[in-house]
Amino acid sequence: MNRIKNIWKKSSVFISILLLVALIISTVKWNQEYKEDKRAYEHFLNRLYFNIHSTINGIDAFLEEQTQGVYALHQISLDLLETHKTLEDADLFLNMSINYYDELIVYGVWEVNSIINRDDIVSIEEKEYLRNLRDTLAGIQEDMYSEQTGQENPNLSIDELNKIIEPSDLRKLIEE
Repeated sequence: MNRIKNIWKKSSVFISILLLVALIISTVKWNQEYKEDKRAYEHFLNRLYFNIHSTINGIDAFLEEQTQGVYALHQISLDLLETHKTLEDADLFLNMSINYYDELIVYGVWEVNSIINRDDIVSIEEKEYLRNLRDTLAGIQEDMYSEQTGQENPNLSIDELNKIIEPSDLRKLIEE
């Protein structure tokens, strides 16, 4: 009987040590994954912020006639596509519920490309569309801004981001 108690005590100490080691390893691994996910999300926010910034700058330069012609419009279209790809990749690879709205991006690309394909003259309505697109993107960028960092807020939650890029304002732009 003493022998069984002795074996039981040694076994329970051994099992306790194994469980403690497994718990420590699991905690360290979880912490590493959490930090990796946080860095990836912060990188995504940074890319999104600067994709939007690049699109805004391109539209501003075009509207202020610093850059003209098909190339400038094509660059705006590429910037919109890059913004879409950033949102899509985040949703796919970060495994987060990021709502990306194809309507703004796809319609924006389509509209800009249709301006390119028509003729060399950009109508007042087309310039107004570009101004509205710029204002919509500027609102998104402003809502993502942090005074602490001087750029995007790295602490922006996914829910907050989804509210910022919610399609209510975007739908108005498309319907105009």
